[in-house]
Amino acid sequence: MNSAIIIQARLTSRRLPAKVLLPLCGLPLIVYQYKRICCLSDEAQIIFAIPDSETNNILVTVCEDYNIPYMRGPENDVYQRYVLASELLRPEYLVRVNSDCPLISPSTIKSALDFISSNS
Repeated sequence: MNSAIIIQARLTSRRLPAKVLLPLCGLPLIVYQYKRICCLSDEAQIIFAIPDSETNNILVTVCEDYNIPYMRGPENDVYQRYVLASELLRPEYLVRVNSDCPLISPSTIKSALDFISSNS
């Protein structure tokens, strides 16, 4: 099954700016989250959708430092970032994940992908 997990990440949160870079278990939050779900790489491609504004360049640096796939798109249009990421990966199925959700369950994502695969 060709599926993708697209994780939107940005630094411009109004309530807690740069929260995706806060440390969790010694890693920036987005790296921690990626490591939690990268065990699904056999099940799905994983990519971060990052705004193309200069403010978010640090996210690109973090992704590159940890060899995490990413793409960039308009800051004020998260939907368009998902469209661009989807066009890049061309998945049959898409899972949307927010970058500030560190406790996302890889087993739940896998179960959902397995269910979709077996029922399509």
